[in-house]
Amino acid sequence: MTNLPATDEAYNKSIPQETSSLDTVINLQKAAALSPFGGVVLIAHFFGCNLIHLQRPEPDDREHDIQGEFWKRHRSMDNTLLNTSLNLPLHLRLPAGVRDPNTVFLNMNIHTSTICLHQAAIFKAEKNDMPTSLIEQSNTRCLLAASEITSIMRLINHLDISGMNPFMAFCIYIAARVFVHFLKRSPHEQEVVVSLRFLLNAMNALKRRQPITESFLTQLNLDMQASGLGALLKNPETSSSLLDGMVSILSLPPITPFCSRPDGY
Repeated sequence: MTNLPATDEAYNKSIPQETSSLDTVINLQKAAALSPFGGVVLIAHFFGCNLIHLQRPEPDDREHDIQGEFWKRHRSMDNTLLNTSLNLPLHLRLPAGVRDPNTVFLNMNIHTSTICLHQAAIFKAEKNDMPTSLIEQSNTRCLLAASEITSIMRLINHLDISGMNPFMAFCIYIAARVFVHFLKRSPHEQEVVVSLRFLLNAMNALKRRQPITESFLTQLNLDMQASGLGALLKNPETSSSLLDGMVSILSLPPITPFCSRPDGY
């Protein structure tokens, strides 16, 4: 299998560098040598596995059976994501690597992939009338991952976003949707309300530099209105620290989004 990319420094200086294959990194054998860009390749692999897991069912999946192949794959992927997050080398952790856009993107997408995996599990569990404890466990995992994405956004709110991956808006949208669904059940949880408002402000700030964010923000507004949370849209905290920290950055000319499709997908 082709090895993962070298570090940016080695590439820019044309320095040969031995790197690891995707398999060895997934198995955490040589994760210490993983470069930030290699981390992005790794998370792309996780999203691909998640897509295959959901869109290409096997004949013996037995979604109604907790011991079926679907749930075995779910547990295996969940463990892989968790182990990857816990065993990232220091240079790929936050806040140590906060100034590397690929490191930030990697960390955000580990949590985003976790949410996508568990939201699918919630859907399958509800569809097949499986134990409530299974659904609540996945709801908890989603909420924790969304909170981590929010924490990362707070961590980078003083940085220049021009070098950040535009697909970061998808991570923020996924986290915000978790909060929307939570508030639909528990509308008086103020800590979650504050987090949702913060992410709304973040998306409103990002759309000035990364137009793809507009598509996700529009869909989020529809989700909130459908969940009876439209009042939050009418009272945005536009004086948030995120917006204050980005005033000088947002005055720069816009960049071209990486995706040319108008729906942002």
